[in-house]
Amino acid sequence: MAGLRNLQIANSYKDLLTILDSTNPNQGLESTSKRVFDGDGVQSPLFLSTTAVDIAGNLTSTGTITGNTLFSTDGNISSNQTELSFKSGSTELFKVKTDGTVRTINVSNAPTNPSAGDLVNLNGHLYMAIAESSGGDRDDSGDDGRDDSGGRDDSGDDRGDETGDGRGDSGGDDGRG
Repeated sequence: MAGLRNLQIANSYKDLLTILDSTNPNQGLESTSKRVFDGDGVQSPLFLSTTAVDIAGNLTSTGTITGNTLFSTDGNISSNQTELSFKSGSTELFKVKTDGTVRTINVSNAPTNPSAGDLVNLNGHLYMAIAESSGGDRDDSGDDGRDDSGGRDDSGDDRGDETGDGRGDSGGDDGRG
């Protein structure tokens, strides 16, 4: 551990940290945040008070950040930046921009057990997992000329082809009008 023993003030004062306010000296920590300076008056991005630690700059952690909550008291994550990214290591998983753009990681294999409502960026196409229908069969095997998975069958009717007649429904409307 570093110490100040056997060091002269002139040779070590720059390495000391202070919250000294030159207009109101000898106050120590208070309920309002004060910027931390080195002994030569160079400001740091760190602010301290008796109840908070604030950082005006980037925060890098090589370990785990833990606490009672990582959100503000209103349940929001706040940022004054134009984008907010969520990463795992150096891999960007999710990004939200102030212009409303949302970007997710692009994957080449679909997840094995998605839940209803999950969004997946699969090879540059956005897919949403849907819940299985509890009533009736649905025929999503038709080709309507669009490059999609699911959707409407060739008849323009999405009630399924229960009769096997190729019309995509159980009779009545033949899908022509």
